[in-house]
Amino acid sequence: MTTEREAYLDQLTESHRIRVVVKVHDRDETYLGSLEHHIVGGQIDVDTERDVERSAQVILADENNRLPFDNQDHRGLGLYADRFIGIEYGVFVDQIQRWVFEPVFFGPMTRYERNVGQVKLWCEDKSSLLQPPVVWGRFLRNAGIEWLEGETDTNLGEAAELIRTILRATGETDRNMVFGSFDRFRLPKSFRLPKEPESLWAVLKRIVRAANALHHSVEFRLFYDGAGRVRVENMAHSRFVFSDGGQRGTLLSRPIVSYDLESFRNTVVVRYGERGASIARSLPNHHPLSAQSLSRNGKPRYVTEIVDNSNVRGRDAAKDLGDMMLRRLAAETVEATFDCLPIPHVIPGSRCKLRAEGDEMVFHLNRFSLPLRATDAMSVGYLRRMRSGPTRPIHTVVHVHAADEDKVAVGGVNP
Repeated sequence: MTTEREAYLDQLTESHRIRVVVKVHDRDETYLGSLEHHIVGGQIDVDTERDVERSAQVILADENNRLPFDNQDHRGLGLYADRFIGIEYGVFVDQIQRWVFEPVFFGPMTRYERNVGQVKLWCEDKSSLLQPPVVWGRFLRNAGIEWLEGETDTNLGEAAELIRTILRATGETDRNMVFGSFDRFRLPKSFRLPKEPESLWAVLKRIVRAANALHHSVEFRLFYDGAGRVRVENMAHSRFVFSDGGQRGTLLSRPIVSYDLESFRNTVVVRYGERGASIARSLPNHHPLSAQSLSRNGKPRYVTEIVDNSNVRGRDAAKDLGDMMLRRLAAETVEATFDCLPIPHVIPGSRCKLRAEGDEMVFHLNRFSLPLRATDAMSVGYLRRMRSGPTRPIHTVVHVHAADEDKVAVGGVNP
């Protein structure tokens, strides 16, 4: 029997209706109302290499001036500087005959623009609230948690609890913190919080990196998700598979795949323990970037990354760390660029698979644009310039096959 989630995932590869809902919240994240019937267009941009990785642009129809830049609006929908915007992407699933919604953005509004019956909003995820001029030293004093300065894991306990302590002082609530197995991670004895001013978000990332090193992990990542929850999640597991599988595939263009041969590594040497023992791990011979595949005149070419981690205890732990580093370095070597059907639930930074023209490769989903109207494709590997929409709202639209020349193609690879 097909589950609701399976039916939803299946529907994404077929013709389907979409419905985008934009919700307005106050600065305490209390829901005020919906702007669903005002939506003209927009998109979500994600780039994991930026300080604030998730941002949104939304275009709203407002011919009657119902969306003023005013926090005293009696309807509660005045779009003022203290408003938070939530965006949900809905797909109608035929098998269960109802809408399934995925939250794709939540964060503060950063810019408001009115022009000829339209309002355009710019928003950023909640990590923008932890960027300069909010910096570490000054924040500690202002928030009354200056006691954290100079503390180590002896007093701070688990790394996740330290992150919670800092986030609570910014006004974040526990219900918006999801750490999973990272909850049991501790900090190394050598860890110190910074003395110099630094963005709060950078300090939180520093804590995650330190805990990763102690626990022989390299793939736990800190980020705000589409629902406005701060997460520390393991990126080591494969997530979504992008495929050109005929009429049920997700690709809309032939992918461009590149290999960064300056940054790739096919061998990792881990130095561990107090006596400097080491272990080497290499890509299997059949891998296209293995030492054997890159051999010259029969001589293998080892391109090596050396990892020093005295916190690792034992050969098995060092082996696991080496294998994990090798998987990450091999995947980061590959960059894939293509257009595809919108997949609203993908996780930024996650390891994905690309199956196209008989080949399969693994890459990290570090950059993409998710459109908020049905006539546009999702872009992976680059941020698409947002296209202007119609002058009137579109409430429900349909993806259909290329046979209908007035609609967007679904599945297969365009020639």
